[in-house]
Amino acid sequence: VEHCRMIGQHGLALIQQIARKKTGKPVNVLTHCNAGWLAFVDYGSATGPIYAAHDCGLPLHVWVAETRPRNQGSKLTAWELGQHGVPHSVIADSAAGHLMQHGEVDLVIVGT
Repeated sequence: VEHCRMIGQHGLALIQQIARKKTGKPVNVLTHCNAGWLAFVDYGSATGPIYAAHDCGLPLHVWVAETRPRNQGSKLTAWELGQHGVPHSVIADSAAGHLMQHGEVDLVIVGT
C-alpha cells in the first residue's frame, strides 16, 4: 500500500506541473486497463496519481479506455473513478489515438 501511495505522490507532482500550464483547465489523463484499488488494495498503482490530484482539488478528467477483450477499463476503472468522484469518460480503445492526435490528452498513465 505504501508503494502505491508513493507512486501517487510522484505522479501528483507531474500532474501539478501540467495543471500549472493549463491555468485552471482540467488535466486530461488517459488510462488503459485496471491498476486501481481493486487490483492493488486501497489506493491503486496507476490510479494513485489520479486520486492524489483529485483529493488535492486539481481539475482533471480521465479518459478510460475500455480495454478489450475483458473490458477492465470500462467495468473496473470507470467504476472505481466514479466511486471516488473523479470525472471520467469511457472510450473505445481505438479512440485513444484520435484523442491524442487532437490534443485532448495531457498525460497517459498505465499500470502493470
